[in-house]
Amino acid sequence: MKFPPLSSLLVVALGSLAFAEDTSAPPAAKAPAAAPAPSPIVLRVQQSNKMVAPEKSLTRTQSRFLKLFLSNSSHDDVSLKIKYAFFGHTVNEHSDFVVLDGEKDATVKPAIITEEDTPTATVTETRASKNKPASGEVIIGYGVQVFQGDKLVAEAFEPSYMKDLMGKAPAAPKGTPAPGKPAAKATPKPKATPAKN
Repeated sequence: MKFPPLSSLLVVALGSLAFAEDTSAPPAAKAPAAAPAPSPIVLRVQQSNKMVAPEKSLTRTQSRFLKLFLSNSSHDDVSLKIKYAFFGHTVNEHSDFVVLDGEKDATVKPAIITEEDTPTATVTETRASKNKPASGEVIIGYGVQVFQGDKLVAEAFEPSYMKDLMGKAPAAPKGTPAPGKPAAKATPKPKATPAKN
């Protein structure tokens, strides 16, 4: 009884592997972030930052607001809604959060640069001392989005990765309960009853 050569068996085996169906599912694609639509509106952002540190004090206050410059290359007035946010992080944990956000309306006329200012965001930082570590928050960036109706027509983020925080509620001050949750009530201490003789 004759057996086929070993080389032919290897060819058949490799061929069956080559044509085996790949049933593994492809990795899920991440949805791309929405980009501004083509528009005659152009946005430019200028930051104004201020740091106040009293002499011989470990605490300093940082404040920042934005000047927004909007231009319109069309021949008609354009009504816009501007959404803005300031981003910060905690000194100890470096957790990113929204310091302040809001929105405002603006009308931009043709061939004229319109200037809009945001409110001022403020945080406080305490530097480390011999007995205590540093604490508080610092402002690290901003985000601005401009909408014409429901259409995003311009945006600016600094740094760019902070876009993921846009639209999230600002962090509540320490000691403030989360929305929808009542503040915790302190449990009264029982009064001492004098012993009877």
